[in-house]
Amino acid sequence: MVRSSRRPQRLAQATRPTELIVADLSGSDRGGVTAGGIGSFLGAWFGARFSARFGYGRVLIVTLVVGNSASLGTLLVNWAGFRLLPLLCAIFVVTGIGTGIANVHAVSLRQAAIPEDLRGLVNSGYRLISWGAVPVGAAIGGVIATQAGPYAAMAIGAVGISLSTLWVALSRVPKLASIHDAAQP
Repeated sequence: MVRSSRRPQRLAQATRPTELIVADLSGSDRGGVTAGGIGSFLGAWFGARFSARFGYGRVLIVTLVVGNSASLGTLLVNWAGFRLLPLLCAIFVVTGIGTGIANVHAVSLRQAAIPEDLRGLVNSGYRLISWGAVPVGAAIGGVIATQAGPYAAMAIGAVGISLSTLWVALSRVPKLASIHDAAQP
């Protein structure tokens, strides 16, 4: 699809999982937006309140679903037109809120459930697997984008991120009323 040269071209780049930088490529610089950071701040601010009211496990699973499913909104980019920037900002805010709460809850849950002498080992293994998947996913995404196009790669990635919540949803985590329910005796 070829766009008219009269419309400003924008480059949206995710520089970090919670940051979206938007640059106007038509010559006038309009700066950047840190939409995901706003969402993460809101998530951190309200996370404990939500847990106290709705239960630890339930909040963890709901925020994982919200944070991980927000990427499905990127499937609308071809139809967003001039509303692309607000769409991407909204996606990053929602992702930030969900992952902001979920990350704090998940790390705290791991620390409560794992015996003290194993916490470093478990957390380093977790980081190795989660961050080690990033370059593998990027390589797979590049192959898919080359073979099927960038939209197909984005769609497969968005669906894959959304489905990553399933393993937590099918565990006993959603049933936890408080973090203390996961603590080792």
